[in-house]
Amino acid sequence: MKEYVEKRSRVRIDYKAAITICPKGYSSIQGQSANVSMDGIFIHAENEVPSGVVCGVKIVLQGPNSRLSIDIEGVVARTEEGAIAVQFRDNLEWWAIFTIFTQYSGNIPKGSPLCCP
Repeated sequence: MKEYVEKRSRVRIDYKAAITICPKGYSSIQGQSANVSMDGIFIHAENEVPSGVVCGVKIVLQGPNSRLSIDIEGVVARTEEGAIAVQFRDNLEWWAIFTIFTQYSGNIPKGSPLCCP
């Protein structure tokens, strides 16, 4: 059996948030994050986008009384069946928010649709 070797140098946090991906040249895609790091995000989404496509990513964190929206640009690193991995162009400066507000993981906004960045 082949042993898995972790190639990532940054910590990932399991976090479920509403995501909109806006790949250039493709329709926007709605999904839900599985985990996030300063370098990128792994998203459960039904649509597939080829690797290398530049995209805008909107991450929406839902609290009991408010929403926080984070927009960042990235590149599709890979796609799997039902999932897309996006590598951010720059570090996600707001990454610490995910470590502090873990209790909001899984709070997916209902109501108004998310917009592309």
